[in-house]
Amino acid sequence: MALFSLASCTKPQQGTYINIFKGEEFLNVDAAEHIEEYIVYSDYSRWKFVVTTGDGGSWVSVYPHDCEKDCKFKVKVFENTTGEEREAKIDFILLSGGNPIKTITIRQAK
Repeated sequence: MALFSLASCTKPQQGTYINIFKGEEFLNVDAAEHIEEYIVYSDYSRWKFVVTTGDGGSWVSVYPHDCEKDCKFKVKVFENTTGEEREAKIDFILLSGGNPIKTITIRQAK
């Protein structure tokens, strides 16, 4: 008589993890333009990036704008000519909406 586990036949639950390779959830850069590449491992089906800056500016961009499961993406921080330190957040949000599932905080020197 063969015994088997039904648990081994079930699909793993989706949407249980999102990990940034090297664990970089904070990025501190100087005033010069900076490009950082990230690798993300995830079992979430599809999610997007939403950038929010403390000053309402558009000095941070992310490409591509959304990802599916594991992906690579780049963050471009434009040169800081304001003479002030600044901060931005990149939230990872499911396309279906809701609260961020992960956030990267960027701080740029003056």
